[in-house]
Amino acid sequence: MGGLLRAVLMTVAVLPCLHVVQGIARKAVCYSKGNVSMALYFEQGSIELPVSINGEITGLSPGKHGF
Repeated sequence: MGGLLRAVLMTVAVLPCLHVVQGIARKAVCYSKGNVSMALYFEQGSIELPVSINGEITGLSPGKHGF
């Protein structure tokens, strides 16, 4: 019986910590200078949304490039 009571008390103590923070945008910036330079901006409105990537890359040779 003591083990069950301990488990219930731990659950009640931990539950308030399991909330999800909503409404906080996640943002990051990537800068690089050299022969190829770039400024990329990553933004995610919420954890459920995809990441948006915007920016500019200059100095690449012609042809296909991966990201």
